[in-house]
Amino acid sequence: MTQTIDLNKLSQHVNQLFVLLCQFETVLNQESTILKSSDLSSLSDITLEKESLTQKIDLEFQVLNKQLTPKIHSLNELLESDFFQTFPTELQKTIQETTEKIVQCSDQNLANGMSIQALSNINQTVLQLFSGQNPQNKTYSASGKSKITDNASRTLGKA
Repeated sequence: MTQTIDLNKLSQHVNQLFVLLCQFETVLNQESTILKSSDLSSLSDITLEKESLTQKIDLEFQVLNKQLTPKIHSLNELLESDFFQTFPTELQKTIQETTEKIVQCSDQNLANGMSIQALSNINQTVLQLFSGQNPQNKTYSASGKSKITDNASRTLGKA
C-alpha cells in the first residue's frame, strides 16, 4: 500500500465517531418515546437535534475516510482487510463496536421513520373523514395513479 494509516489519528476519529453515535442513539430513543406518547409537541425539537448530530456524524465520517487508504472506503472494508489484525486490540474492539452502533442507529432510525409515516397516514385519513371525504373512494387517472374523489362539498344534513 502506498499510504499508511496513522493509528493514533484513526483511533481518535473512531472514538469521536462512537461518541457521536451514542449521542445519536440517545436522541433516537427519545424520539421513539415521543412517538409512543400522545404528546408529539416536542418532536420538532428532537428533529432539530437529530439533524445537528447527523451533520456532525457526517463530518466525522469524512475526516475518518481521509485517514483510510485509497483501497479502503469504509469501516466494514477496514474490518475485512488483511492488516486490520495488526491493529492494537483496543482499536479493533472500538472499530467493531462503532460499526455495530452504526447498524443499531440505522435500524432505530428506520423504525422511527416507519412510525412517523404510520402516524402521517392516520392523520391524513382522519382529516379526510372530518372533511367529508371517504378515504375508500378513489378514482384513477389515465396514468394509473389513484386520486381521492372530491366529495368535500358533501354535507351532513340541512338545518
